[in-house]
Amino acid sequence: MAKGLIISLHMKEKISFVHLTNPGWTAKQVWNRVNELTGGSAPGLSATQKIIQNIKKQRSKSPSKDQPWSLAALNQFPIPADAIPTVLRAWIYALDEMNQLFTTREAIWVSRLYSCIFSLADLTIQAKRYAALEQASEIIFGTFSDSSVFDISLYESLTGNIINPETKAKMVDLKGTVSGHENYIKELVQVILNSQNNEDKII
Repeated sequence: MAKGLIISLHMKEKISFVHLTNPGWTAKQVWNRVNELTGGSAPGLSATQKIIQNIKKQRSKSPSKDQPWSLAALNQFPIPADAIPTVLRAWIYALDEMNQLFTTREAIWVSRLYSCIFSLADLTIQAKRYAALEQASEIIFGTFSDSSVFDISLYESLTGNIINPETKAKMVDLKGTVSGHENYIKELVQVILNSQNNEDKII
């Protein structure tokens, strides 16, 4: 890619995805892989390094949110008092039934979703998915401003109503970055969830 050209969001997503799915790779290895995926269209190595540095910076902004949750987290990340019993149940469910850590970010999402998802298993899983979506969005875009990629499936599972393709298309057109690039985001969310399955299990 010629020097001085603006790097597209699509290309940043590819670099982010390759880096996050291969955390041990050097910038040169990431750059080589992106070139393979794009037919040699990757930006320069220095630009790739800067994007990777930005990803690491975004991930370090709120590390405590992605640490194991306990009630002590309420000092920094308060949740409604009414939600605490359900959060405690989800915490134990994740540890005992899913054999996974339960993060503060996930606890926050349980507190947001518990009033509409009554199955503890479904609630814990959905909270983990939304937490991973939030984390992925913050890593790639620097902010979390659109969850419609999961809101659609949540609405359909809660109501039994299937949203027609035309309405879904309108959501993609009207909403911003995440909806417009949902395949990459969904892949990245799965990577984050898989990392919990493979690396963060309770031994």
